[in-house]
Amino acid sequence: MSTSVHRGGRPGTGQFRIRRRGREASRDVVTQGLIDKFGEERALDLHRFFLDYLADAAPMWNSPINNFASDTLAAAITEVLGKVKGAQEAMDEAQALIQARLEETLNAA
Repeated sequence: MSTSVHRGGRPGTGQFRIRRRGREASRDVVTQGLIDKFGEERALDLHRFFLDYLADAAPMWNSPINNFASDTLAAAITEVLGKVKGAQEAMDEAQALIQARLEETLNAA
């Protein structure tokens, strides 16, 4: 299901519309389950809170080398805990490897 947030309403009011499959989500329509659990007034407050929260939400992304970086750091920590390398040496090597992979990935894009 695709959901998108569209700014709308009067300028400066922070009003917005939530669109789901081309339809706007109403600020006044709440599920019966929410009403049963919290009561009508609180259910409406919760519903509106989360709709407002969506207006301020920002898409987040992971690094394109997130898994590589995590694995490299885990290996470095294992080397330090096993007394194979000192902490500074292991972290310096991990940072160099991760930075090189990131630059390689970004340059290839």
